[in-house]
Amino acid sequence: MDIGDYDAMNQEYAAVFPGDPPARSTVAGSGLAVGARVEIECMAAAGRQER
Repeated sequence: MDIGDYDAMNQEYAAVFPGDPPARSTVAGSGLAVGARVEIECMAAAGRQER
């Protein structure tokens, strides 16, 4: 990712995940697949539903 785009990307991430967003890692790099400009790895856990 172009680190210059990080603030704009972070604002969009916050809009999609308001409140308590999933953990993530962001890596600046080049040569991402299909011309992508950002690669984000997200980790999420679902709680167990009570019956």
